[in-house]
Amino acid sequence: MFSSGIRLIYPSGPTEAGLRVVYYCYGSAHSSIVCAAIHLGRLKEERPSARDIIRLADFDATDTWSIGTLFFKGVDDLGYPVYTLGLGPRRHRALQSVASLLTVPGFGGSPILFAEALPQIGWLARLGGAMSRRYGQVSFGRSLSARAIARHCADLRRFVRTVREAERRAAIDAPTPVLS
Repeated sequence: MFSSGIRLIYPSGPTEAGLRVVYYCYGSAHSSIVCAAIHLGRLKEERPSARDIIRLADFDATDTWSIGTLFFKGVDDLGYPVYTLGLGPRRHRALQSVASLLTVPGFGGSPILFAEALPQIGWLARLGGAMSRRYGQVSFGRSLSARAIARHCADLRRFVRTVREAERRAAIDAPTPVLS
């Protein structure tokens, strides 16, 4: 564990080249989407507006059935793939299950850097996300969540910088990625 909410997991057995970065939250619709966009340079404004956040292609777009699905978001400037993942209400237990699965012999692969995005936003953004995704009040909830996340963008940027630093430190030990 690097710092609060960031965890590097090495699979047992031989590892593949590279590293994977996974931002996770409740449903992979809000906080993890914005963190991945910042990480990949897709949300460049220092203080984005709610409209800038809503314009992200996958903001507030996942459905409940997709909780537990890994979504590829792109490759960062270090050559490592970035993903988002929604782990639902028991995300800590779900992450522990994923971590234990990776320690099973034969589950090779790249080390994975998990970063919990949800604590980086306030309760108002969480309420907006619930209103939109869980209760079907999409217009109101999406707008509320985006406005609240825009207010917390400095916190999200600090968190992403911390994740990037953890990624750089982990990359020292990880084999070089093979880009095709």
